[in-house]
Amino acid sequence: MKKVALYTGAYPNTTFITLLARSLASHNIEVHIYGRLLMKTKEDGKLKFFTFSNKNLVYNLMFLLRYVVLNVFSDYKTTKKFFKLIRGQSNYNQFKQSLIILPMLYHKPDIIHVQWLKAYGFFKPFKSILSSKIILSLRGVQLSVSSFLYPKYRELTIEATNHAAIIHSISDDLTNKLMEINPDVKNKILKINPAIDLNFFTLPSAKLNRGKNKPLKIISVCRLYWIKGLEYAIIALKEVIDDGIDFEYTIVGSGDMKEELQFLIYDLNLDSNIKMVGDLSPKEVREYLKTSDVFLLPSVEEGFSNAVIEAQALGLPCLVSDTEGLKENIEHGKTGFVFKRRNSTEIAEYIKRFVDMERVEYASMKHNAVRRAKEHFDVKNQITEFIRMYESV
Repeated sequence: MKKVALYTGAYPNTTFITLLARSLASHNIEVHIYGRLLMKTKEDGKLKFFTFSNKNLVYNLMFLLRYVVLNVFSDYKTTKKFFKLIRGQSNYNQFKQSLIILPMLYHKPDIIHVQWLKAYGFFKPFKSILSSKIILSLRGVQLSVSSFLYPKYRELTIEATNHAAIIHSISDDLTNKLMEINPDVKNKILKINPAIDLNFFTLPSAKLNRGKNKPLKIISVCRLYWIKGLEYAIIALKEVIDDGIDFEYTIVGSGDMKEELQFLIYDLNLDSNIKMVGDLSPKEVREYLKTSDVFLLPSVEEGFSNAVIEAQALGLPCLVSDTEGLKENIEHGKTGFVFKRRNSTEIAEYIKRFVDMERVEYASMKHNAVRRAKEHFDVKNQITEFIRMYESV
């Protein structure tokens, strides 16, 4: 049985990584979790946790002492090398590195699957003592933005992808972006698209044939962050309402741009049409999606977006920008429409098209969306691909 460490720095992390960990553990993979433990539930029962506490310093000191003793007795030479490598670091960094690396040295996972590009920087100093193979995932903005804007992250990207045994990319566009930075690693790249639990995101067949709401209900589910491009959606909807078309737009999520977006909504006199509801539980998000007509994601940069997959699985036509994985996520003209990013006028035109769309065409889009989610984005198929990837290392 392969021992795979899924590393994100803290657990649980994003919904899709938590789903990946739990699903792999149910398929004869020994999944290790290292780093900081925020919480765990009965659904995490098959995972092996070698984690430190989020709050309990006494526990962390005892945890560290345990792994110092275990490593000294099991492999004194490597343990000695580790402490030489962290010499000169701040006390905080030494403590954190010890809490993560010492358990890894003792439990010896076959693979460390680094889920975020920048997280590779944590393992970089310890390449000489870690025997585990590295698999690196490319998931979006850390490659498509940081690696192009900042020289230090570009260098990290090159070093990380050179070191990795396999590079997991979630979309063709991210693969192409990596080729601009490090074309020498082309043969190590394996594309596996994101996926969701279709058992959770299901819609009764009868509801697929329902007509649109009046007024049209539009929804976005995302972080309130500049890369999501929500200001372009709001400006587009000002054009829509100025043409005498009514709508309801719900924005689900939180983030740094909340105040800026709230003021834009106020400034354009759209308070009665647009509401921001903050973070919601997965079940609450699902209910919002079920009662909406169109899913809108106007991102400036986007690796793929599980939220768009979830919307399609619930029979929701999607209106997305042409950035990175989004144009690969939906089927233009079949499960929704793709517009040029930062183009508010084009967004407005597609919203009007949905308003005028005949019931038969709208129902067809809903059916196509569900079909696409089932055929391309079922987590059961994704897990098979990940297991095949791990076995190839």
